[in-house]
Amino acid sequence: MSFNATGEYLKHRRNELGLTQQEVSLEVGDLHSQFVSNWERGLCLPPEWAWPKLNKVLKLHPLLIRSHLRTDYAEKADEYVKRVLKVKTLK
Repeated sequence: MSFNATGEYLKHRRNELGLTQQEVSLEVGDLHSQFVSNWERGLCLPPEWAWPKLNKVLKLHPLLIRSHLRTDYAEKADEYVKRVLKVKTLK
């Protein structure tokens, strides 16, 4: 599953604040910057314990996070329904 919308938002906030992936990774929990890269590329979501720290560092907006997560999960749900029902579109 990809989390592109959420990852793009995290990257956008980091860039707006002029932070590097390394700086975010150290602030969140002394992580390797590859973790931040993976989140920003939508390969995975940050673990639950990291969200409060990310919020503090990146000054995230809860409603925007929710919106991006909904987008990511909706896209995955659409793919799943098309695959199991063997249809090309959802109309």
